[in-house]
Amino acid sequence: MNTTNKYKYSYGNKLTAAAQLYYKIKVLKKITVAPNVGFMYERSKKDIDNKILADISGGTLTLGSVGFEAANKKISGGANWQTPLSQNLANGIVRANNRMMIHISFLL
Repeated sequence: MNTTNKYKYSYGNKLTAAAQLYYKIKVLKKITVAPNVGFMYERSKKDIDNKILADISGGTLTLGSVGFEAANKKISGGANWQTPLSQNLANGIVRANNRMMIHISFLL
C-alpha cells in the first residue's frame, strides 16, 4: 500500500505472490543443495500524479523461475533466473526482461 509523497505523486499499490517447488539433496554430510522451480505474479495499480492517472504505469506480470540453493550449518546461498511468461505493463508500452537474483544468508 502506497501513500502520496511530498510532490503529490502516489505509486500504485502492488500485489506480489510467488510459489516455488524444491527438493533438498544432501551432497556431503554438511551440505544440502535444493534445486527449485516456481512462478511469480505481480499486479500494480496505476500511479497518480497530482490527482491525474499516469497512463505509463500499472499492469500485470507473470514470471517463471528456476534456480538452486546450497546450505551448510552457518551459511546458505543461491540464485534463480526469472523470465516473463505473460505481461501487460503500462498498457503494453513497457516490456519486462529476464531477471536474476543472487542471495546469501548467515545464521547467527
